[in-house]
Amino acid sequence: TALASLIGCISQERRAAVLTTNFDPLTEVALHRVGIPATTFNAAGPGFPELDTVLNTLPVIHLHGYWESGATLSTDSELLLARGEVESRLMDLFDNSILVVAGYGGWEDSFTRSLSALVRTSKFSLLQSEILWLHHGPASSSPAVMSMRGTPAFLEYENVDAQSLFQTLADMIGAHDQTP
Repeated sequence: TALASLIGCISQERRAAVLTTNFDPLTEVALHRVGIPATTFNAAGPGFPELDTVLNTLPVIHLHGYWESGATLSTDSELLLARGEVESRLMDLFDNSILVVAGYGGWEDSFTRSLSALVRTSKFSLLQSEILWLHHGPASSSPAVMSMRGTPAFLEYENVDAQSLFQTLADMIGAHDQTP
């Protein structure tokens, strides 16, 4: 609910898709509770959802599948599988954006491969993009995460309680918006 509250503080025209590797509908439920309509997309297949078709709702993209939509990616062999279109479209989504990664270990999959590939390109420095990776505990030893360290637009934060952080930010923004 804290993430949904924080998203609710962002104007609709500035919101981007929510990406999740979870199979469950908890993100959508939380968004609906704060009055944000959401459209669920299952991106477990080889293709990527056409986000241009979504009007007046927030796309929630389940990168590893959605619990009631058939296929899910949950084994190492499924996660390691190259998914060219998905990875290319993710790189497009990350272009000129601030990406906040929370509650994600960074194992090798389409998401981390896309980020890592983007960071390694010379194009990345021109994109005006930032990646803020919030670790619940110590920094990840994932090879994909480690490959991004040392680049100017990749920032890691350790021992972050994302739920508390998101709620605090939402409360601060809400209080600021109510100040005359």
